[in-house]
Formats: sequence, C-alpha cells, structure tokens
Amino acid sequence: MHERPYFQQRLEQLSQDILTMLHDVLDQFKAVRKAIELTDKNQANKIIVKDESINQQEIAITENAISLIIKESPVAKDLRRVITAIQIANDLERIGDYAANLAKYVIHTQAQALYLDAIDAFFPFLESMFLDLAKAYAAKDVSLAMTVAKDDQNIDDLFDKHVKEFIRIVKTEINTSAEEAGRAILVIKQLERAGDHLTNIAEAIIYLNKATHVVLN
Repeated sequence: MHERPYFQQRLEQLSQDILTMLHDVLDQFKAVRKAIELTDKNQANKIIVKDESINQQEIAITENAISLIIKESPVAKDLRRVITAIQIANDLERIGDYAANLAKYVIHTQAQALYLDAIDAFFPFLESMFLDLAKAYAAKDVSLAMTVAKDDQNIDDLFDKHVKEFIRIVKTEINTSAEEAGRAILVIKQLERAGDHLTNIAEAIIYLNKATHVVLN
C-alpha cells in the first residue's frame, strides 16, 4: 500500500486549518464579551469586520476538503477526517455569526446591568467548551469531547432561567426596560445556539475517532 505523503500532508493541513478557525472564533467571543462589558462600540465594529475572514475560512476549508475527496478518493478514517472538517467548519462559521450579531447588539443597545450580567454568565461555559474541543480535536480525545455536554447543559439551564425572567419583564413593563428585555432574549438565544453548535463539534470529533454517531444534546 502506497503512503501518499502529499495526501497525508494535505490532511494534516486541513486539521490545522480547523484548529486555527476554532481559535479565531474563540477570539471573537472573547472580544465580544469584553465589548459588551465595556460597551465598546469600536471593538464591536472590529468584530463585525473580522467575521468576513471567518466566513472565508469556512469556504476555504470546504473547498479544500471537496478537492481532497475528488482528487484523492479517501476511504475509511481518512474520509471521516475530511467530512468532519466540513461539518466542523460549518458549525464554526455559524458560531462566528452569533459573535457578529452580539457585536451589533453592543452598537445598537444601551443595556442595563441586569441584562449585561445575565449575558456575561454564558461566556465562561462557552469558552470552556471552545478550549476543551480544541484539545480534544488535536489529541483525538473522545472522553474530553464528551465532557462539553455538561457545559452545554449549564448553558441551557441559564437560558431557561433568564428567558423566563425576561419574558415576565416584557409582559409587565411598558417602558424601555421591556424593550431591552426583548433584545436580551434574542441575545441569550444566540448564546444558547452557540452552545448547541459547539456540542455538534464534539459529536463530530467522536464520530471522527470512533466511527460512531453519538447525540450529546
């Protein structure tokens, strides 16, 4: 059996591109957390601009993966590696969109502390998921990938708690607080969805290494 070193080199580059994109999206979330904390509209605008490069990363990874399938006809684990790269890049692109949407919230909203504190509470869980997934993907660590389900559950619990509180405000208030509560619901929904997409990535890592489909959320 021929080793095909060029093919293996391209596979390794594809994996490295995934890790780079993952860290870039994490940086977007760290930046938007700081922008929300400081109400920094300039930083928020930079996040929105940076989102285009995230989109281009997803396109490049997908095109490279398709090229590998067409030209190299990978099978078994190599094929799973290519397919999961496409899936993970797609999830990361969606998560990047959520960061850009949060940046738009910073630009257009003067939120009260109640909503800012509630939003900020999601970020430690999301950042933990990002870091664990980066390690799990690089080290092929299925056990670590599975642990992100706990953080996702914490995010879901936070969402359920705060969305009920904000809906109550929307229904009972007739001032600007009600409008802010409505906007905050949209924001925390995006954070909840980011957790779901990160969990999708964990499932892809498990499939990559065990050839088994596992549902974590």
